Amino acid sequence: HAMNTKDKKIVLLIIISFMTVCVLFCFPPIAQDVKYHKFADQRCIFGLPHFCDIVSNVPFILVGIIGMLLVITKRKHTREHIPYYAYFTFFLGVFFTGFGSAYYHYEPNNHTLLWDRIPMTIAFMGFLSLIIGEYIDRKGGVYLLVPLLIFGISSAVYWYLTEQVGTGDLRPYAVV
Repeated sequence: HAMNTKDKKIVLLIIISFMTVCVLFCFPPIAQDVKYHKFADQRCIFGLPHFCDIVSNVPFILVGIIGMLLVITKRKHTREHIPYYAYFTFFLGVFFTGFGSAYYHYEPNNHTLLWDRIPMTIAFMGFLSLIIGEYIDRKGGVYLLVPLLIFGISSAVYWYLTEQVGTGDLRPYAVV
């Protein structure tokens, strides 16, 4: 019996995910380059170091708020089945990315970078879940949201913990 289109998409997604992980782990651990924390904008304006880097996060916060409000409004006014939780999670991640990135740019180091990366993984995994839900399988997108969030956040925490012991490893975060 031949596979239907949905099954083919699921198999392809699994194969690509598996191959990505396998290829990435053929390489040695990837530590965070300390030069990463050196920014082009070294100005201190209104008492804020790296002023433009910090202020450039305001649009993330605004887009996150607008997106979450639109998802809530759409959910209240339609019976159309869309993966609301994935959309909301994506915009929540975008919202918190604004704060996490501003915090990181205020005082750039590996500790504050963790708080920049965690919200980004929330947005990435919410986005992946909604793509799966919209284009492959609605229930699959919903069921995968929490495991994807756990994997995403864990990848950032794993990087941070490995940096703390001197063996930094960005590979799982790179997969995310």
